[in-house]
Amino acid sequence: IIGTSLAVYPAASFVSYFNGGKIALVNKSKTDFDKRADIVIYDDIVNVIEKLENWTQDIVFSFFFLIYKFAKFVVKWLKNMCVYVHIV
Repeated sequence: IIGTSLAVYPAASFVSYFNGGKIALVNKSKTDFDKRADIVIYDDIVNVIEKLENWTQDIVFSFFFLIYKFAKFVVKWLKNMCVYVHIV
C-alpha cells in the first residue's frame, strides 16, 4: 500500500481486506496499521520507487554480466578440451 495515511476510507479498508502473504506500507509518516505490515518504509514514494528501480537495474545488469562471463569461460574450456581429428 503506497502513499496513503490509511486514515480515510476506502483506503483505510485496504489492510483489512488484504488476504495475501505479505504486506508493505510505504508512507511519509506512521499510520495506525503499521504494526500489521511485514515491512514499513517511511519515505517519499518517489524516492522509494527510484531506489527500487536503480537496485533492480543493478541486479539485472550483474546477472547478465555473470552469464556473459560464464559463457566465455565455458567456450574457452570447451576449446581447450576438444580434440580435433583430421582424416587424411
